[in-house]
Amino acid sequence: MSIEAILIFSVLCLLTLYLPSASSRFLVAYTIARGKPRAMALVPALAAGSFLSFAAGFAIFLWLSVSLRSMHGTLGWAAFAYLALYVGKGLQQGIRQRAADNDNLREKSLVRGMGRCLIAQVRPGLAIAFAALLVHLADSSGTTERLALQAAAGFAIAAIASGLLQVLLAGRSSRKMRLGSLKNSASATPRTRFIARRAVSAGYRRIAA
Repeated sequence: MSIEAILIFSVLCLLTLYLPSASSRFLVAYTIARGKPRAMALVPALAAGSFLSFAAGFAIFLWLSVSLRSMHGTLGWAAFAYLALYVGKGLQQGIRQRAADNDNLREKSLVRGMGRCLIAQVRPGLAIAFAALLVHLADSSGTTERLALQAAAGFAIAAIASGLLQVLLAGRSSRKMRLGSLKNSASATPRTRFIARRAVSAGYRRIAA
């Protein structure tokens, strides 16, 4: 991969990781509840989970490049179609995301928050998206080891930058989710409040006690 290809791959990986997801929503909620300095500690865990998905995607890419070597054109179109579907699904999920008015985070400790970020980023769909990007940008003329190092270097920058951006822009993302909640017909009803299920359960437990 050339320097230009590595930069393009890094930017595309950054955009892919920045798409709305369960992990990004949790990171935004954690940042709002605990503050940006504490949330910064979750960025390495988020990047580690993303890197595990990237490693799986790279393995998928190697398998496809060997098994379907004679169908490179068809594979390229299939990869493009999957990326379009993945981006569309991510944007749709961002529209549906809604911030609760009272959400008690279950992961109060930093260790549990890091564990959730790590696990939430290990997703088959994300791994296939990275494999699709490699189909279009990877240079098959070089050795596998060199390609792996080049792709990993570009991805590492994207993984760290994505987590930092989500923490720094958490306030903006939270406002967008709340505006999306107001567009819902039920949430627009006067005196209607959306309360997290965990908060309601905690209230019932206090009443029972």
